[in-house]
Amino acid sequence: MSIHYKRVWMGKELALRQLYGDWDSSFDNLYRFKAQIESTCPGSIVVIDHHTINGKIRFRRFFFALKPCIEGFLSSCRPYLAIDSTFLTCKFKGQLVSASAVDEHNWLFPVLFWCL
Repeated sequence: MSIHYKRVWMGKELALRQLYGDWDSSFDNLYRFKAQIESTCPGSIVVIDHHTINGKIRFRRFFFALKPCIEGFLSSCRPYLAIDSTFLTCKFKGQLVSASAVDEHNWLFPVLFWCL
């Protein structure tokens, strides 16, 4: 049996779209996520940075820090942030970065996240 490479590629793309949704709707979900965070956890910081190319909005960066995490860091963590990142290996490349602190029990305490 001989199957053309493009048919296999398109089948894989169709399966991924059915499992995870398409990329455009995922970008629109970021604004829903931001609205939900701002309504349920006032004082949290959510920033979505985008730019426009040929009349289309393109994602650039995303940053969020929940208010309880900020307050927990300010009230009970050591004044030190450790920053770590991992590379994203999906359709659109980038990095997921997190900043964590150490609390009074010497446990890791997440403070904020951003995607570049």
